[in-house]
Amino acid sequence: MPDTVYSTKVSATGGRHGTIRSDDGLLDLKLALPKTLGGKGDATNPEQLFAGGYAACFENALLHVAARLATISPMAMSKLSPRSASAATTRAGSFYPPRSP
Repeated sequence: MPDTVYSTKVSATGGRHGTIRSDDGLLDLKLALPKTLGGKGDATNPEQLFAGGYAACFENALLHVAARLATISPMAMSKLSPRSASAATTRAGSFYPPRSP
């Protein structure tokens, strides 16, 4: 098994109506249920955090594979908007890559 490259710790207190805080203090947020689920909607919710983290990791994986396949230049990668692959992923809930011919 490879050596650990990165590790972090985030503590949650109070469940979906509480707070989360990372051990380095960079993440320190109040949590709340969205209005559509009967909450006040006055803070972020765990689903938003999950979607944001998933979208960022997924988009990075796509960019990594594209660069390895040399199908996209580093210059083109730097011009991709944040709403590219990650926005499509979080809106649709899933991503289906194009089929090979």
